[in-house]
Amino acid sequence: MVNPVSRSELVFGLVGLVILVFLFYFDLKLTNNVAISIAYISVLGFGLLSRSKRLVVLLGLLAILVTLAGYGFSLTVYSGMDSVNRQMVIIAIMTVTITAHIYMSRQQEFDERMYRIATTDTLTGIANRRALLQELQMRISEAIRYDRDLSVILFDLDDFKAVNDKYGHTAGDKMLQKITNVCSNWLRTTDFIGRYGGEEFMIICPNTDIDGATALAERIRIAVAQSEFKFSGNKLKMTISIGVTELYNHLEQHAAPINEVQLMHEFIDAADDAMYEAKKAGKNCVFGFNPLDDVTLRKEHV
Repeated sequence: MVNPVSRSELVFGLVGLVILVFLFYFDLKLTNNVAISIAYISVLGFGLLSRSKRLVVLLGLLAILVTLAGYGFSLTVYSGMDSVNRQMVIIAIMTVTITAHIYMSRQQEFDERMYRIATTDTLTGIANRRALLQELQMRISEAIRYDRDLSVILFDLDDFKAVNDKYGHTAGDKMLQKITNVCSNWLRTTDFIGRYGGEEFMIICPNTDIDGATALAERIRIAVAQSEFKFSGNKLKMTISIGVTELYNHLEQHAAPINEVQLMHEFIDAADDAMYEAKKAGKNCVFGFNPLDDVTLRKEHV
């Protein structure tokens, strides 16, 4: 899929085009054509400034065409050496264009790798806490702006410490990876899962009210409870306790203008409170939090 033209590409592309036209005009009028044609190379810098590989290539091609046009349409009579100089300029433009394209491709790969490292949990391969909070803040802004539903599911592995103590941390790591895969199988393409911390996981559910999120949480709870985890010949079972909350109910407590950062922390705390109540109720269940209910925490499923 072709990415749309960015504002940066448009601005630097237009500036580069104007300078090309300006240089071409002087190329036609001045006898010192070699100096002018060499100046065409400088236009490639605008592609570098825009951090756009395709703009670098486009400006490079335009610079080559203008160099040839300057030679063909100039009123000055060129010598054989002038022709050679033009050829050398074209080779220089091609070299700079190819070099810049390779450099920017490698830089882009490096940036993407660094971004993945910064936003991915190395054990499970899903989003880490930092990426979760960034995604949640963006989804909250989107839900407020377009008046859309948004829910969060927060769950914790029950008695996970006992697994680490009895079978070792390697077994615990394997279990975290397995549960991540089990949960991911039940998520929709719009849902966003990440490791919130330790053995806690968060699922962001856009366009979903608390009933829809609770139904999803229940399916995940059952799937985890029915899964079997094998490690060194041992068959292990695991359950999870889940808290669910919906953004709409929290919005009712905030007057405009809404502090979205504060709202996000209240949103997460509500899901955490619901999850804590699920733990107190005996674990392996789902609780939904609604600040408007007479009974703030209500048990949805066991």
